[in-house]
Amino acid sequence: VASDAIELFPSTSGTLSVLPGRSLRVLATIANVPEEASVQWMVGSDRYLMVRTGDLFSSTITTPTGAGRVQMRFESVLEDHSYLLASSWLQLEPFGFTFEIVDGERERLGYARVTLFIQSGGTFSPWESAEYGQLNPQTTPQDGSFAWYVPAGTYYVSASVSGYRPTQTAPRFVTNAIVTEQVELKREPPPIIEVITSPAPMLEKLGLVAGILSQRATDAIAIARGNPQVQQGVTVATPLVLATGIASGLVLSFSFDLFPFLQYLLTSPVLLLWRRRRKSWGVVYDAVSKQPIDLAIVRLYRLADGRLVQSRVTDRYGRYFFLVDPGTYRIGVTKAGFGFPSGFLKDQRQDGGFLDLYHGEPIAGIEAHATIAANVPLDPVSTGAQYAPLRIRAKRVLRLVQHVLASVGILVAMMVLVLRPGVYTGIVFALQIMVYLLVRRLAKPKRKPKGWGIVYDEDTRRPIAQAIVRIFEPVYNKLLATAVTDQKGRYSFLVGPSEYYARFGKEGYLEKEVKPIDLKNAQEPTDIAVDVTLKKTNS
Repeated sequence: VASDAIELFPSTSGTLSVLPGRSLRVLATIANVPEEASVQWMVGSDRYLMVRTGDLFSSTITTPTGAGRVQMRFESVLEDHSYLLASSWLQLEPFGFTFEIVDGERERLGYARVTLFIQSGGTFSPWESAEYGQLNPQTTPQDGSFAWYVPAGTYYVSASVSGYRPTQTAPRFVTNAIVTEQVELKREPPPIIEVITSPAPMLEKLGLVAGILSQRATDAIAIARGNPQVQQGVTVATPLVLATGIASGLVLSFSFDLFPFLQYLLTSPVLLLWRRRRKSWGVVYDAVSKQPIDLAIVRLYRLADGRLVQSRVTDRYGRYFFLVDPGTYRIGVTKAGFGFPSGFLKDQRQDGGFLDLYHGEPIAGIEAHATIAANVPLDPVSTGAQYAPLRIRAKRVLRLVQHVLASVGILVAMMVLVLRPGVYTGIVFALQIMVYLLVRRLAKPKRKPKGWGIVYDEDTRRPIAQAIVRIFEPVYNKLLATAVTDQKGRYSFLVGPSEYYARFGKEGYLEKEVKPIDLKNAQEPTDIAVDVTLKKTNS
């Protein structure tokens, strides 16, 4: 396809994914076909004669229109009979399209400009489509449909049309050579000046202005979510911004003196910036460069008798974790060229996006079904520094400034209440305190998520120990990792963003397969931890 620039391969089930209504060229090497015989290629009920050059047969067709599954057959035809050479399936993938939501329903939006971007060297740029015989960017027809044949890579689609806000899809890795996305476009709100000068009633205009401001704030939050410098925890700010917009509309109905109000009402959400999120694994990292350290040896000791309980070697992302029984433990970490515990981050519990820093202290209060996964900073021995580097001290100052800025709103609100006492300023002062307390609560890091799955007996619901768990990637059915459940039936795998499937087995039980395990949209490496029940075999 794509002017013979891209070669397609069928899946493990023998199905070939193609786009409907597009050119498709097939080449087949077939030995021992008599000279007087012809080879025909059947797609559904249509037959196509293949051109022969020795043992090489070729034919070019236009694939059927419409999505669905069509049988594909190759037959050798003689004058008195024919016989089947090969059989497979064509999967006609539906086109992507642009749309908008109207009355709760999707309505296709035509004549949009869609552009395909490809990742190269860590950055995205428009995909060069000339050598593949396609257009990029392209303008969608009336039904908003679009699609591309592309080589393997990471892509996203950007779409825009007059009167609508431009948008883009999340990047995804393409393995089947086809890019089709469903892209929602939202209408641009009218300019605020037009709303203010319209003949509508005052309360209606105030509501429209508040709604426009709220929507714009929500869009800004959505853009910030895609920025890697802003932690994913900022998602909690969206309902807060909406609530602030509604409160602004109510206040506007009483007074147009907006400047003092906006000056201090919107300062508390500063606390939400850089909100951290706990993970189900720990990371061993360089205390100076903040880069993960691979192949570090992490040992877990029971504090009561000093016995070594478990050992782990960190992966390329510096990750590790321990599944443990209740008790008190301590951790030791060794890596050539690094020192433990960290002197640069001594007594620090947080370091940017790293929470729960560990410095060699006892780990107590471990409950049943718990993990030990603290983040461990190591000092590079080569620096020879006696004090924490400037960047580490700067982050501490940044956190202090962050809290000071968040407190400014309350102080300004108090000053306004003293200088201009009244019901209005009293209500706003009380609202400011409530917003500040709410944001302080939301800005706290989330609890560490459960990072393991459990294999149960289907009848007794008791955990199954010593069960074998295997993780595969589905394209080539390649075994990626194997684990054995512990005495509580627990297991876990740390994997990257992709699609997987798992098989669970134990002598005396029927093997079980879980598929698909779709982690393609994960933003970072994550864990596979699915709870599964196994059924005993018949005696």
